[in-house]
Amino acid sequence: MNEDFFILSLDIGGNIKYSVIYSCKENSEIILSGQKTVRTLNEAMWDIKLDLIERLRKTPYHLRYVLLSLPGASSLQFSMPSQALDETARLIMKTFEPLSKELDILIMGRDGQFYNVYFVHEYCNKYNDGCFFFDSYWRGAIDLSMDFFGIDTFLYLDMGSFSFTIVPVRDGRIMVEKHENRVLSEKLLSVGVKHTPVLFILNEMTVDQISFKPYAYVPLYTRDILRGEIDDLLLCKLSRFLGYPQINRNMAYRVISSIRAAMADFIRRKVKKHIELHYTRGEVPLVVAGSGKHLLYEILDHKCKYVLPFDNTHTCVGLAHVFLKKECGRMLRWKEGTGQGK
Repeated sequence: MNEDFFILSLDIGGNIKYSVIYSCKENSEIILSGQKTVRTLNEAMWDIKLDLIERLRKTPYHLRYVLLSLPGASSLQFSMPSQALDETARLIMKTFEPLSKELDILIMGRDGQFYNVYFVHEYCNKYNDGCFFFDSYWRGAIDLSMDFFGIDTFLYLDMGSFSFTIVPVRDGRIMVEKHENRVLSEKLLSVGVKHTPVLFILNEMTVDQISFKPYAYVPLYTRDILRGEIDDLLLCKLSRFLGYPQINRNMAYRVISSIRAAMADFIRRKVKKHIELHYTRGEVPLVVAGSGKHLLYEILDHKCKYVLPFDNTHTCVGLAHVFLKKECGRMLRWKEGTGQGK
């Protein structure tokens, strides 16, 4: 493959994350990355298209590939996974085909290979769960971690706004089966840094020797607890959440500390479970990623920890990295000093 082309890598999760890569024979580099928090997928696609046009104003358009990552939850919005895929592919073609002479939409499976969207459609009709494709967004980031840090045995931890992914990697082998339901195996947990109800983490607590059973109808989320400041709105929320008529700031700090401690304990227990289940030697390196990576780095007391950079677009960069390496024989170049290890 000698042609020069652009790749758009998309991770359609809670927020729409994207990276644009320019690839030529000499090198491949990231020229644009970001995320869109919008009401609809259609709005996100048009915003990304405008960013692309602005960035490529002086360059002949040659968007050749769209690499697509879909979380399992997106398929639940439709009666079948294939319907979710069809709607997403239709919107991608409608939006980005004018920027291309020939556009292919490719999806990575859990095996690390890329498949044409038409093949994936047939597959989803055959296997209604669709998890081989709809829950493989983490695969590219794990391959990227192996190359970026030069390690082949580690526990991959990715905490986003909605969920917490745990994937064991041992001697280069990713310990997730082809059709494994990661929710049942606790490799996918409903704990994130923004949109997780606090009641998912704890349903009773004791503060100042007073026991509380929090009220389920009060919308208190992890984003309220982790933001680091207490204002009047949060005081009101905490008071209603605990069913306590009046709460002062000192008590609020102790409540928040208790909730944070419960969240940290929950995460540590799940990480410990997978380390004991999948590894024989004591100290296992951790690779932390996602919008909650710094929280994970802080609360997990392990000697060897690596932070995967690229802001929150690591899944998109991972997709592009694997595609260029395996399908094109090219390497994705990134800036020196973007990694952090210890």
